[in-house]
Parts: sequence; C-alpha cells; structure tokens
Amino acid sequence: FASQLFGDSLHACVPLRGGIAFGDFLFNLDLHLFCGPSFVRAYELGEGAQSSGIVVDDNIAEHCKHGDPTTYGGKSTLIKWDVPLKNNNKKSHWVINWPLVLKKSWKVKPPISAEEYYQAFEGLFGPYNDLQLDVKAKYENTVDFVNYVLVNSPT
Repeated sequence: FASQLFGDSLHACVPLRGGIAFGDFLFNLDLHLFCGPSFVRAYELGEGAQSSGIVVDDNIAEHCKHGDPTTYGGKSTLIKWDVPLKNNNKKSHWVINWPLVLKKSWKVKPPISAEEYYQAFEGLFGPYNDLQLDVKAKYENTVDFVNYVLVNSPT
C-alpha cells in the first residue's frame, strides 16, 4: 500500500519522503493534534533522508519478516539501503522497495539519470540546472536507489 501511495504521488509530480514506525500514537482530529513516540520516530526517519522514499523503522521490518506479506513478484518489498541523510552521512535503514513495485510504470529504461527522472517535475519546480545543490542531491540520491533496485532486479 505504501508503494502504491508513493507511486500515485510521483505520477501527480509530488515527490515524497516519509517514515513508518510502530508504537503509541495519539490524535485528536477536532484539534488537528497528532503526537506520540511513533509519530516522532516516523517524522525523524522521513525528514532525515536526503532522497525521496519511505524509511521503515527496524521494529516494523522485524514484524514483517515474521509473517506479513513483504514480497512483490517474489522479491522483497522491504530492503536494507544506505539512506543518504541531510547531514551528508549515510545510515543503513530498511526502506520500502518502491521502484520494484512501480517497475512497470517506468518510461525510461534503467539506468536513468537524475535529469531524466526530474523531467516530470520541471513544470512545477523549474529547470534542473536551476535547483539548489541540496535539492539536486535529493533527486540524485533517489535515482541512485532507483537504479540500484531496477538494474539489480531484472524482469
């Protein structure tokens, strides 16, 4: 479901990043209030990433490995990846393998470049070459992940 939601956002030219965590979560819809340790953890995972994608907390990945369906076409929908972080480091995290799930949607044969990936967003955000370096890095890091998954997951 997370891959499909992510894919739908990409098709609408809305690049997302997010985190998924498990635990106590409190909300009050009347006050538009959301809080709790799992909410904070999911926020930290998603906001810390310097790429588009969905980072999954270790406890979710462990739970999924013990019974929940985590495959698509026989391949894992949760994989370990050295997630590029905003502090210019990388950290190994479980991530949603969204490029695999969306594999049939790609119009460009991998490997793809950041400029090719960005073309769909150009109408909203302007030319790729005019982007700030940290914004370009998000697209470059996203494409690194896409190419890793698609090139290493032949049909």
